[in-house]
Amino acid sequence: MDAELLEDVLPEAHLDNHFYRAVLDSLEEQFALIDDEGRIIFVNRSWQLFAQCNGLPADFDWLGHNYLAVCQAATEHGDADALAVASGLEAVLTGRLEHFHHEYPCHSPGEQRWFILRVVPVQHPGKPCFAISHQNITQRKLIEQAVEHSAQHDPLTGLANRRSFDDYLTKAWRRGKRAGSPLSLLMVDLDSFKPFNDGHGHLDGDRALVRVAAVLQRCARRDTDLAARYGGDEFVLVLRDTDTEGALQVAQAVIDGVAALALMSTDGSQVGASVGLVSRVPGRAIDCPDRQTLLRLADDALYQVKDAGGGSLVCA
Repeated sequence: MDAELLEDVLPEAHLDNHFYRAVLDSLEEQFALIDDEGRIIFVNRSWQLFAQCNGLPADFDWLGHNYLAVCQAATEHGDADALAVASGLEAVLTGRLEHFHHEYPCHSPGEQRWFILRVVPVQHPGKPCFAISHQNITQRKLIEQAVEHSAQHDPLTGLANRRSFDDYLTKAWRRGKRAGSPLSLLMVDLDSFKPFNDGHGHLDGDRALVRVAAVLQRCARRDTDLAARYGGDEFVLVLRDTDTEGALQVAQAVIDGVAALALMSTDGSQVGASVGLVSRVPGRAIDCPDRQTLLRLADDALYQVKDAGGGSLVCA
């Protein structure tokens, strides 16, 4: 919109610096202008307020501070986002990029926050300058995280779902093959769950599954362990860098943990856990050339347990 048209729309607005400052101060985005060397020549009210929230005094004078130099200094501490911003900003200032944007986290002790930074040249015949804005995109990022979590987790138990398990097992197999480290897989099937579910109803059955899932999650205590719901009343545990001895301990902990829940059916039977276990070093076991075979071996071991009456474990 040109000046004459703006005057027609807002005849009472004198199109001076005070008016334009008022417009920029009304923005929620943090906004600044810098010159072609990175020096700040203007910041809006949102920029100043955000700085105050992060510990700077209210009367801090931004004018003359070099924004590019601040970003470049932050890269010395290994900040990947600062490196991306410094590189992108410098590319726009030197004309190698027409514009630049970058999403980055800016968490505080009390909340998670994300922003998107944008840098564009100001199209004006005077001295070259560039507009920088920081827009809060926290709500969008939280929604994206929730959608991603939903896509990767079982809605009832909160454990990883089948899709997430498949992805993780594939990555764990490849990693174990590169590192020459053992990978263990436990398949867990609940004993006497059907009479429990039929006798107490599906609501209590769901609650029982949630409690069982909590046992498995406690057994997958390392960040590199994965507990997942495989389907129905069947679960899996993936244990990276874990040999047979270590996996046997986890398997027994699962069996004992489920037994300790004391989930009794109306017919007097108790819900228990059967575990099929396999541990191999990917790429080095003749009987296990790939992850699909690892899964089959664990499943075969589980069936052996079930055929023997359940409540125990078999190691393939």
